[in-house]
Amino acid sequence: VTAMFGLMSLRQILTLLKEKESWAISVTAQPIELPGLAVSILAFLVVVFLGRLIRQEVEAREALRKSEEHPRNILDSLPILAGLLTPDGTLIEANKTALEAAGLKPEDVLGKPFEEAYWWSYSEPIKQQLREAIRRALKGEASRYDVVVRAGENRFITIDFCLQPLFDQA
Repeated sequence: VTAMFGLMSLRQILTLLKEKESWAISVTAQPIELPGLAVSILAFLVVVFLGRLIRQEVEAREALRKSEEHPRNILDSLPILAGLLTPDGTLIEANKTALEAAGLKPEDVLGKPFEEAYWWSYSEPIKQQLREAIRRALKGEASRYDVVVRAGENRFITIDFCLQPLFDQA
């Protein structure tokens, strides 16, 4: 990006900073004397300021990426079938153990109603039992029961299923 500071507002520059992953900044300034100040010095100061803004943005993105990886790493390290649902029962996270047990990819199940996910979708009574557990979770009640889930083509396993509601601190 070649910044022409006379033509870009600080707001435009900050907007560009948020949209780009990497930056190469080139500033060309011709020394034009102003009363007590040279434009080249001003351009240098702006470049230093932009460099700091870019570094802060990169550091913030890295911190966010790491903070998002931490829960994923914990979930994936569990030796159980584990997932995370929204209050309406949409599956938004599934750990590697759960996916690998049935040979699934995240896109096969994430974003779908949990009862429609591969493990449960083979049986209407099983799906109904799960929907009821989700309804109870909305009321703050945990559910735990043994249930048969699909783990592959014509392969089923019995699991000790537990649905534990989690609520925000607010």
